Parts: sequence; structure tokens; C-alpha cells
Amino acid sequence: MSLSNEEVKNVAHLARIGLREEEVETVGAELNKILGYIDRLQKIDTTGVPEAASPLVEAARFREDVVNSCTDAERAQMIEGFPAKQGAMLKAPAIFEKPKQ
Repeated sequence: MSLSNEEVKNVAHLARIGLREEEVETVGAELNKILGYIDRLQKIDTTGVPEAASPLVEAARFREDVVNSCTDAERAQMIEGFPAKQGAMLKAPAIFEKPKQ
């Protein structure tokens, strides 16, 4: 499988990575190498091989959710250091907008 330049640009957009035009072919070649390697891995016969999971994944699955609160002074310090705000409301970039180049 070989990605076209338009597909590389689309993947970069989805990943929120800004690519200059001269980087598209280089990144595309690297992505094609990665996809080729994945294709090779998919052809390996894994019949009878048990699935493996990291102990960290298992531990995180059963972690209890705990609410950590902060003092009013800590909250004010966080709000003060945030780049875009209106009063106590913090503004983060929209995830569905095209990133600015």
C-alpha cells in the first residue's frame, strides 16, 4: 500500500500535525515504510499464541477514580497561567477546526 500526497496531508490534518509542502513526500515515505512493516507483521501466523497484555494496562483498568481538589489559591494560580481565558473560564482550541499553519 502506498499513500498519496493527499492522503499524507489528510493523516497529518487528523493528527493535528502541520506539514510544510516540502515535508509531505518525506513523511509519506516514512509512513509507507511503517505500513509495509505492519503488513509484514499481519502475515505472521499467530495461531496458538496467547494474547499478551501489559501489567500496567491491567492495573490501570481497576484503578479507582478519585477526585483531587485544589485550594482556591491553587485554582487562581492555574487560571492566571492559562493562555486564553475569560474570567474563570478557560478557552482551549477546538478539536474539529483545521489547525493554523
